[in-house]
Amino acid sequence: MSSTLVPKNKYIANYEMLNDVEIVQNFNNLLTSFLATAINLFVIIRLLHSRTSVHGLRRLLLVQSTVAILGAIAGECANEVQTVGKSGYIKVGHSFLPPSYQGIRYLLCVEDFFSTLIQYIIAVFNLHRLIAVTKPHKIALLYKIFIPITILFCILNSIQYFVDVDYTNQILSTGDMSSLLIVCLICYFKLKKYFAQHASVSIRVARLQHQLNMSMLMQIILQTISTGLVLILPWLISVLYPNANGMEDYSTMILYVILRWLSVLYPALIVWSIWGFLRESPPHSPVIAFTSGDEKSRTERKHSLFA
Repeated sequence: MSSTLVPKNKYIANYEMLNDVEIVQNFNNLLTSFLATAINLFVIIRLLHSRTSVHGLRRLLLVQSTVAILGAIAGECANEVQTVGKSGYIKVGHSFLPPSYQGIRYLLCVEDFFSTLIQYIIAVFNLHRLIAVTKPHKIALLYKIFIPITILFCILNSIQYFVDVDYTNQILSTGDMSSLLIVCLICYFKLKKYFAQHASVSIRVARLQHQLNMSMLMQIILQTISTGLVLILPWLISVLYPNANGMEDYSTMILYVILRWLSVLYPALIVWSIWGFLRESPPHSPVIAFTSGDEKSRTERKHSLFA
């Protein structure tokens, strides 16, 4: 779980696990990182060995899963653990190799970099699919625009730990998440409308396109909700229960434990959305479509999930 919205003076090195609450968080971090890595690795292996004719989006899926694995590794190295009580610190690292002050900053910087990168890959994923079926000649332009923007915002979101202003990045994180959500929503409805208007698309392709639409939309919505909860919930509890010592820390801890499972849910959604294309189809299996012959073949290639 990225800690973009937490003040930098709240971080300390993890020298030891002091109680059961911290041990549970440590185990939860390890388990979610392992499962996220395993599922993303499964996606990569199946894509590399799939006989499906795939091109642009196959590469994007490979990139997304690879970045997600690197993000899971970075998250486990950072191993953020919320302490409870009057201190309210967040421990970083592992007790067997506690990081220095500079090490804490680098660990959190790398974790935030990959967290932001995954969000932008989801947006590019949606834009690629929309442009591939509407204006395929503009695919190159998409990457010329989005690659510099992605790199810029990943750097801006991650270098917060090396600047003096604590809350500058709250505006950046909230702003770019809102922008990415709007982009994904526009792509979702445009793609839904496009495939509804083209009766030449086979039932199989239309169903799998719908699953991928839902998967991408759910990922960005969940990411936006999690960012909002991390920002709002501690403040809300401090306002509602100003005299409840430790309640804010407990609520943040529970929230972090739950949100860590998003890294497992995202690749699971990807598996669900593309499972039909990961399976090997029999050589002569029928495909239900509204066209036939060469026209059906051309239509299937154009509107393929991996066009």
